[in-house]
Amino acid sequence: MNIPEIPPVIKPPSNNCKVKRIIFCRHAETTPNASFQLQGSGINESLNSKGINQAEALARRLASQDIEVIITSNLRRAVQTSEIIADVYPKPLKIIEEPELREISWGVWEGMVCPDLQSLLEIWQSGDFTASAPGGETPLDVRDRVLPIIYSLLKRPEKTILVVLHGRILRILLSSILYGNLYHMQSFHHRNTCVNVVDVYYEPVKNKNSPTSLANLSSVKTYEPKRKQLYPLVKSLSGGGIIISPVGLNKKTNYYGNGNGSFRMISKNNENKSNFNDRETPIFDVDLSGNDYKVKFMPIILDSVEHLTADLY
Repeated sequence: MNIPEIPPVIKPPSNNCKVKRIIFCRHAETTPNASFQLQGSGINESLNSKGINQAEALARRLASQDIEVIITSNLRRAVQTSEIIADVYPKPLKIIEEPELREISWGVWEGMVCPDLQSLLEIWQSGDFTASAPGGETPLDVRDRVLPIIYSLLKRPEKTILVVLHGRILRILLSSILYGNLYHMQSFHHRNTCVNVVDVYYEPVKNKNSPTSLANLSSVKTYEPKRKQLYPLVKSLSGGGIIISPVGLNKKTNYYGNGNGSFRMISKNNENKSNFNDRETPIFDVDLSGNDYKVKFMPIILDSVEHLTADLY
């Protein structure tokens, strides 16, 4: 199978705007992965032999990218994946361990093939993100510790950063930055060593009400699916892009995220599609070192939607 090439970064829409490429990867396989055990943050396994091969294949896939640093979860499976990538990569790479990128805690379920997991997922799909496994973290807990780390990357000098992390945290992260909410976690279904390339455009502004050139960027036009999807990622009538339907909605309402991370409900009967584009990634207001910025995450490659894995290349 031909894996899609990673395209170059698109020039920022203004001289005042900057762009940073962040490549989010899931760690390679461990033995608990292969047996469908919940690892969470409490099970700290090394990679199995298949996982080592996956990490080496991932390094070859990323060789065309000018990666300057690896930021990784401090759990062994993520660190080992990062180390293998750095060993194979054509130039030296510094590895920085970040504990806040560790996987969600599944509490007492860790190490188990847990029959109650599906019930928890259904609760999350209904919109209750305060629920957790017994003794574990909620999606809100994870979002609140992870997003500050991602925004802090914008203050780093490197232009291309590889971030190695975990399955559930990837769902939480991608739903948060591409939709501004957590209702889309289950739209992302990824395998070990999946690659998610996101170009982050950020522009300083006087205040939150200031205009921004980021409004000229269109994720609908930039991201085009590369293969048939298992989840409802479809080509839109407006020229291509992401339309990932939330899970568990009734027929009378649609839910949409806005740029400030809150959520609103709109009746389909009153919805004005000409004034609201639910396919565009939001523009966020972010404080970076005491300065106001507008930030927009642009998806470039989404293995977590396209179901690609190192096993295919």
